[in-house]
Amino acid sequence: MGGKPSKKKLVPNRPPPKTPAMGPLPTRMVAKTKRNLVPPDGGWGWMVVLGACITVFFFPAVTMAFGVLFSEKLEIMGAGATAFTLIGNGLSTSWSFTALLTAPLLELFGYRTITITGGLMSFLTMVLCAYSTSIVSFALSYSIVGGASCVVSRSFPSSFSSST
Repeated sequence: MGGKPSKKKLVPNRPPPKTPAMGPLPTRMVAKTKRNLVPPDGGWGWMVVLGACITVFFFPAVTMAFGVLFSEKLEIMGAGATAFTLIGNGLSTSWSFTALLTAPLLELFGYRTITITGGLMSFLTMVLCAYSTSIVSFALSYSIVGGASCVVSRSFPSSFSSST
């Protein structure tokens, strides 16, 4: 603190104190540097964000519109109101129980891997539902695989800075 003043612009824009302050020491002033901001993983991180946003946008809409989207298919298979209710509630139950496993899976495999897996599971759910021929196969694919994919596909953090 007592040498020649530097000609570099200091951040914040105020001169250092001439007398020592009472109490905690003042923060150190650092010269302003220019940093190159690079997208995560050279741009591939944004593809993960895009995939996660698509999954979060479309798959929950499918779960809410279950009765409208699959009513004809389930009626052809001979499902009644009870089967509709059990399949929808099975999805909610699977969703809730899978949520308990999400945190350990995220620590073990990382956010990106789990989110991409969730997107693929969502796709698999829709393919299995489209080609199912019985109520049991439809219920298992939609309730169990669909419920798990709902949780796993929403497992991305609010900031990708801490992801592996």
